[in-house]
Amino acid sequence: MTTYRIDPSSSTVEIAAKSTLHGIDGRADGVTGTVEIGSGGALVGAHVEVEAERLRWGNPLLDRETRRRINVRAHPMIRGDVRAVDSTEGASMHLRGTIAFLGVENEVDGNIAVTASSPGRIVVDGEQSFDVRDWGLEPPNLLLIRVEPTIRVHIHVEASA
Repeated sequence: MTTYRIDPSSSTVEIAAKSTLHGIDGRADGVTGTVEIGSGGALVGAHVEVEAERLRWGNPLLDRETRRRINVRAHPMIRGDVRAVDSTEGASMHLRGTIAFLGVENEVDGNIAVTASSPGRIVVDGEQSFDVRDWGLEPPNLLLIRVEPTIRVHIHVEASA
């Protein structure tokens, strides 16, 4: 098994949400953690973290409201752990794990792709939809603007052995 360290300078989490007016796109850079690859080249485990304060929407008011709603002082980190890989097909893998957010840890599953970008370096990409209410977060409703509770999360991780 080889442990790869995530490169925070090239690893991101992107979030797409919808409101009654338009789409809302957010991004957090500085993802850290490790990815473990077995002898057959399949992912066998991973631990990823991102500071909640790094989440940005491109709008200072929305950024401030997000930090207030998720209480970044009480819940400074968002964590994900891969617990099991159920199946692999080439670079694509179906996995199960947990996401800890707002002091709540939920089991999740989804698909990722792991590719070697160069010797000793891998790229992991995955995308999944989540309902933020599963972590106790109620989406904002401001006057006539309503934010949908389902978000689409894309993670891009580059890591080196």
